[in-house]
Amino acid sequence: MIVTEEKDRYSEEIDIPHVPAEQKSASHKSLIQITQEKEINQLEEEIKILESLLQQRKELLNKHFEKKHSNVDKSPKTVEDYKEECEDIQRKIELTTKLAGISIQELTHNSLKSGDIVRYNLKGQCMDISFKVEFECLETNEDDNSLKITKLDIYVPENIQDELQKCLISMSEDRSIWSFFQLIVPYSRWHKQRIKTFQHFVDKYPDSVKVEEESFIPYLIIKNNTVSQGPVFCISWKFEVDQVYRAKSRLTLSMKIPDYIEQQDKDQTLQRSTERFEDTVEELGIEHAIETIIKLASLCKN
Repeated sequence: MIVTEEKDRYSEEIDIPHVPAEQKSASHKSLIQITQEKEINQLEEEIKILESLLQQRKELLNKHFEKKHSNVDKSPKTVEDYKEECEDIQRKIELTTKLAGISIQELTHNSLKSGDIVRYNLKGQCMDISFKVEFECLETNEDDNSLKITKLDIYVPENIQDELQKCLISMSEDRSIWSFFQLIVPYSRWHKQRIKTFQHFVDKYPDSVKVEEESFIPYLIIKNNTVSQGPVFCISWKFEVDQVYRAKSRLTLSMKIPDYIEQQDKDQTLQRSTERFEDTVEELGIEHAIETIIKLASLCKN
């Protein structure tokens, strides 16, 4: 046939070798096996690498865990380590002093005979007010940061003691040392401002303004000394402490008016000034309110 002849002719020209069917199947199978073995070997190498990385990761985590939770530091601290810790503590103390105005000057402690109680003596200063706090703590093995204070005594200067006597006694009974620090900071600011403000008006109006004390508490006395028998104004600047030991300043006005002036004061301007004084303090400020009373005193004449 023509088809057979053309096939034979092309076969002779190209010279295609004849491969038996069984040999073709065996060769194809061998190639697949080689490819699979290479892939398996590659996967096995990747698995070994991953296992090695995983083991290294576990060792690092174990070392980190042991370092973080170990109660004993096996490596002894050097002098440089202690020096660095002291400098860090000093920086924190300086920052606390700057922010709160409290500086701790001395802190000592000793164990009592019972062995479970430690007595602390703390001396410090808050702005211009020095203080001393003595407290006893019960030592426990519990892992907490709370202080179990069994006794508390607070010592402040006599003038401060008279003004804050009630709340200091209450703090000692409650054994609330943190309440003392919560109170002493704002109180010290107000105390300093009171002294500064009163002195400002004494310097500005030396002929009509002076400061007097009663039970160590200062009062601002205002009087027109050009009048023989004029009214006398007394401004008190006290502090009220609420149940949670928050200090709030309060200025009040009282006066002593001679009978003849009271009779002339038909509109009761002087009488109402005591009521309006606290409102003026609230609305216009302390200095403006005091200035108003000084001007009022200067208007009084014989």
